Amino acid sequence: MSEYKFPGINLLNDSPDTGKYQDPQTVLQMKSRLQNLFDLFKLNVKVVDSQSMTIAVLFKIKLGDGITAKTVRSYKSDIEAAMEDSIEFKDDDENENIVYITIRDMKRPRIALKEIIHSSDFMNCKSLLPIAAGMDFSGGKLIIDLEEINNLLVIGVTGSGKSVFLSDIITSIMFRARPEEVQFIFLDFKGVELPLFNNIPHLIVPSVKTAQGAMHELDRLVDVANKRLYLLAKANKNSFSEYNRSAKEPLPEIVLIADEYMTLMESTPKERSHFTDIVKKLATSTEQTGIHLVLATQRPSAGIISTEISEAIPHRVSFFVRSGIDSRIAINRTGAQRLLGEGDMIYANIKSEKGTHAQAALITDEEIDRLIQFYNDQLMD
Repeated sequence: MSEYKFPGINLLNDSPDTGKYQDPQTVLQMKSRLQNLFDLFKLNVKVVDSQSMTIAVLFKIKLGDGITAKTVRSYKSDIEAAMEDSIEFKDDDENENIVYITIRDMKRPRIALKEIIHSSDFMNCKSLLPIAAGMDFSGGKLIIDLEEINNLLVIGVTGSGKSVFLSDIITSIMFRARPEEVQFIFLDFKGVELPLFNNIPHLIVPSVKTAQGAMHELDRLVDVANKRLYLLAKANKNSFSEYNRSAKEPLPEIVLIADEYMTLMESTPKERSHFTDIVKKLATSTEQTGIHLVLATQRPSAGIISTEISEAIPHRVSFFVRSGIDSRIAINRTGAQRLLGEGDMIYANIKSEKGTHAQAALITDEEIDRLIQFYNDQLMD
């Protein structure tokens, strides 16, 4: 490969036209139905305004005398049943007599990854590791900066959108970083999703499918981390980014993605302990080493998301899980058990108490194939 070329945005698909919330007549009918519901419940409130967005519509509700936001919230399940859609409430920070209701299409509108990557939010992100995660309820683009949060846990049952989200992470970074700037290691014990990316130039080794091979790569990463810590100490630098700014030969950031890492947590006690120790060492030294971990699992039990791993990686993305207990283990609160599947997600950022409810971006195998062909063509040049 003589000169690296970034993939073009035209290799990705456009979002399908959902249209539901873009039709003024539809929104007007929803507004009328919502007001009729409040009248039926004998609530002294008025729907005073609406705002259409790509995947939802926002209604502004004015509370009458004797009505509180808590009272309106108590009718959540009744409103959802009547509107046949998912809803969320949001308070007005400046006016306690106003509450907002966001109504979202339960048919799971598809938001193409292209729409997020091509947005100004993504383009203006200075990081080499921005994740074009999806779109939140307000229609804003959700960009997760892996350089800022360092490491990430991804949780969700089969079919919830977890594996597609891992593809979002890889593709987002491929659109931002050169192979000499960011390198990947994939641990994929299912051998389904991540091997699709086996021919990208950012990959250090082919996708690893066995526990033995995974532990070998993890031990090697610890050696890399120790060498980098030595280099920083020798150069009297406090962080990986500070070291790279002054280095004649900057070091690449490394992103290890482990899909179904529970394979390593369910091995022998000795191997489990060794894996946990490695995760703790790598996750707690990311700012100095530039080595980032993305661990994914479909089973958020206390044995898989152990106390050590939970403390080492506090930032989470959760898709649908089976129960409220699973949700508490996954994101330290309930809610993930009520997600609708197919990319409906919660981003639990430690800076946000409630987290961000969003629709994850969609990338198809067809798009990935086009990206791989793009890189194969470069190799032929």
